[in-house]
Amino acid sequence: MSETTEQEEAQTVSGSRHDRMVKLRAWVVFSGHPMDGCLLVFANTRNAARKAGFSKGPWEWADYIDVSARRAPEHDKYATGEHPYVIVTNEELPAGAVPFYANGAI
Repeated sequence: MSETTEQEEAQTVSGSRHDRMVKLRAWVVFSGHPMDGCLLVFANTRNAARKAGFSKGPWEWADYIDVSARRAPEHDKYATGEHPYVIVTNEELPAGAVPFYANGAI
């Protein structure tokens, strides 16, 4: 058996699980049905997306437990930064991006 140095061990950790945790993924967050109003949230996990979108959503009377998040992998490529953030309208997306809600949904 060979001994690993701290540096090699750190590279192994940073090259596996840690890198996957930092990459933000896109989620459509809504209460009830997405057609009733939704947000596009970039976060690491479903619950982090629900938490980030809960306070910014178009729903006034929903409880946190009523808020759902559904993956939107087609929007993953627009994620920037390392911290969760919310996109409220299609206009906030880059030019040519696929809309996350249909016109008139919000």
